[in-house]
Amino acid sequence: MRTDRDFTYFCVGLGVGITAAFLCAPKSGADTRKQIRDAANEGSSYLKQQAASAADAAVELTDRGAKTVRHYKENVMAAVDAGKDAYREAVTSMPASDFKL
Repeated sequence: MRTDRDFTYFCVGLGVGITAAFLCAPKSGADTRKQIRDAANEGSSYLKQQAASAADAAVELTDRGAKTVRHYKENVMAAVDAGKDAYREAVTSMPASDFKL
């Protein structure tokens, strides 16, 4: 029995709450829906702007990374070439008697 009475009180409270909400609503339904739609559009625009900004930052970071890799590759290639040149110079400056096969 108690649950029936509790359910009745719940329904009465729900009805009073809905009635109070309709009576105290600051705007009409159409105005509220328009406000919600405008806020959703504004949020969507903000997210698109943030995504574009993040994409630009990613492209810039990728370009900087590629530039750094190219720089280190050039340095390594220059070091390898210098090593080859030093080896050739050392081999050509050796007397023939130092070569053993």
